[in-house]
Amino acid sequence: MNSREQTHFDLDKSTGRNELSKSIAGISFFALIAYGVVKTVQYLLRADDVPEDSIPPIIIKSGSFIIESDKQLSESGGTGGNPYVYKRIGFNEIKGVRVFINNEVNGSANSYPYDDPQWVDVDIWFQDYVNGVWQPVTLPINPDVTIRSEGNPGADKDFVLRTKKKLETKEKSHPKRKGKGRDKDNGDFRFARVRVSEKDGGGDTFDADDGCHYMIAFYNSLD
Repeated sequence: MNSREQTHFDLDKSTGRNELSKSIAGISFFALIAYGVVKTVQYLLRADDVPEDSIPPIIIKSGSFIIESDKQLSESGGTGGNPYVYKRIGFNEIKGVRVFINNEVNGSANSYPYDDPQWVDVDIWFQDYVNGVWQPVTLPINPDVTIRSEGNPGADKDFVLRTKKKLETKEKSHPKRKGKGRDKDNGDFRFARVRVSEKDGGGDTFDADDGCHYMIAFYNSLD
């Protein structure tokens, strides 16, 4: 091997080592991000008003719409603007709600807790994606999802979700998640607004920005 070939060979080895180092660094970077996301979600799930090791009985996530429950959901037809009804039987009052908002554009992650021993209601509005354009949402209009505790006085109440979108429901084998419902996940809508209302008049309304993802946790106990 002459000196020019040796130099070229050494450069190739150096370049290969640099590319390998970059690849390892890239993998490590994304692994670190993934770890950070997992730890952030674990941290956010530690609601102040519930035990730290408690998993919320019901969770709703945007993307486009997913609901997971500790028991199988019943499904039935209804009337009006939100004809699809999904129930978690015997849930009783919705006493606590926590809204998690993660914005993938600016990297922010926040959580907002609400609790009322009587009840907490949640409403959700969708924004539709038509012909490659997110359509404007004209408010006030009736919400596309309403979430309430419903039942006769003195009896166990049910968690009742009414929506204009039919969900695909299935049983899950996870010990803490027995039921799951989701839309067809074709990306034709997203959360535009979430409103939380407490019996005592408290609550907030969140209007989504681009890149916002929601997770809403529901609790039937404040112990």
